Amino acid sequence: MLKIAFCDDCQYDRNILMSHLSHIEEEWKDTFDIYPFKSGISLCENLKENSYDIILLDILMDDLDGIETARKIRSMGEDSKIIFISSYDEKLRELFRVGTIAFLDKPLRCSDLEDALKDAYNTIQKEIEKVFIYTKNGNTHFVPIKDIVYFEANRNQVKIQTTKTLICYSDLFKNVWCKMSENKNFIMPNKSFIFNLKYVILKSNRVILKDNSLDFNIGRKYKEDTYNRYFNYIEWRSE
Repeated sequence: MLKIAFCDDCQYDRNILMSHLSHIEEEWKDTFDIYPFKSGISLCENLKENSYDIILLDILMDDLDGIETARKIRSMGEDSKIIFISSYDEKLRELFRVGTIAFLDKPLRCSDLEDALKDAYNTIQKEIEKVFIYTKNGNTHFVPIKDIVYFEANRNQVKIQTTKTLICYSDLFKNVWCKMSENKNFIMPNKSFIFNLKYVILKSNRVILKDNSLDFNIGRKYKEDTYNRYFNYIEWRSE
């Protein structure tokens, strides 16, 4: 199920968009989770606690235009697929700076919207293999694996330290390792941490973070697997 938000300050255009989405649901034999918004400000406020697979944005809005709304969305760390909809095309060059899937003209044709949604869906499917997926407050979130420095166990909480922020959510740490053990870039040197080898070095039976030199122990029962993964990673990187 795709979770879709759309934002347009015109009630007439919102009604057309909802009608098109309902038609596409029937064509795909699927159900979308759809959330309409009247302004960019209300959408951005909602994004503080929610996330969406796809966001459809009108460009010309009174309080916060679509391009500024998209920039704010990106500054919040959201990686939703953005589709612009507008009859105004003078700002086209600016669109490519905020990572958009498509630019659709008004009056909106259902076939154009369907094509854009297919592109967004296909992009999401390709990226699933490159992201870590977790659930928080009933919402599904995605973190680019390349940005994850380490995971830390904290009772029934998992902390994800990325290159930009710290994320906390509820899960068992063994579930995290079940996912990440399939990725050759990660090691679990003890029961409390999982590290991305991109950001650490191993020295004297310690894992050392490259950016701040903090070090962590390598547990006895984790040592063999940790070093096997480390040397395989070094060999792979040198090929």
